[in-house]
Amino acid sequence: MTGYRITKSPFRQFLLGLVGIVLVLAAMDVLWLHKVSSEPLENDAGEITTRGEAWRRTDLIWGSLFLISGAGLFVGATIGLASGMAVAEIADDGLRLRVGGPRKTVTFAWADLVEVRSALADGDGVQPRPVLMVIVEDPSRYPSDVWGGDWIDGVLHVDADGWSERVEELVVRVELDLEARRRRSAVADGGDPEEPQSDAGFRSPFL
Repeated sequence: MTGYRITKSPFRQFLLGLVGIVLVLAAMDVLWLHKVSSEPLENDAGEITTRGEAWRRTDLIWGSLFLISGAGLFVGATIGLASGMAVAEIADDGLRLRVGGPRKTVTFAWADLVEVRSALADGDGVQPRPVLMVIVEDPSRYPSDVWGGDWIDGVLHVDADGWSERVEELVVRVELDLEARRRRSAVADGGDPEEPQSDAGFRSPFL
């Protein structure tokens, strides 16, 4: 199963970029164009009134917020689509997850992986969001402050919402790879490849 990789959903990235463009256009209208939004109130002499000044300050705050947010979404979506950087990848040295930062992966070595699972967690909306759970022998070997996830009772929970593939597919492939590696290790050690490998007393909190 080595070589399997998952990226961010291109369709989700496209939607984020589209939202960014809409926000930038809204900011331009609020700050300068005033095609949809109202211009600051003026008196008969063409001077901005006190209420108009208050409106302009409010427009400046909201317009700046829309501009920064929209530009950030558009740039992020464009970079995501162009780079195609994996958020999860099954590699020779282990399971690589982009949890070290926006563009930094952390490798969970095969020898340290105990189990991976999928779950559903409460999201911001009505629908729950998919989560990848990674159980390792020694969590202290990995960054405690992860990007797009959290350590909960020694188990890493990674937000899998917006991935190009279902998280269950990754779980199946990782478990098959883990089992194959354990069998090869048992054969190399002269043991029985059909005998289940011990988890060294590990008891999953989710059983």
